[in-house]
Amino acid sequence: MANAISMSARALAVLALCQSGACEAATIYGSVFEDGTPAANKRMTLECSGQPQPQPTQTDGHGNYRLISARPGACDLTVDGATLRVIFYGNPVNYDFVLGNESGRRTLRQR
Repeated sequence: MANAISMSARALAVLALCQSGACEAATIYGSVFEDGTPAANKRMTLECSGQPQPQPTQTDGHGNYRLISARPGACDLTVDGATLRVIFYGNPVNYDFVLGNESGRRTLRQR
């Protein structure tokens, strides 16, 4: 009985948080490529105005990634020193990117 009450209390707390807007997290996922191959283990950071900074992450061994923003909106994504503006929506969105070099600068573009 105590377990059921405890679970009900947790469910109510989560519901209250979601109604306050705290459950509006948004996700992007996909792959990063460089020179036509998956870009493995590339450092990724996300900067979203007015939001807490998430911990830097990196692509996996196959160039795949998943990033979560506190809420939908525009953010600056930096991969291996190259930055691009991305949009987070209420539903998960797939973005594939290509890392490159132009005039001695790292570039990032959507594939």
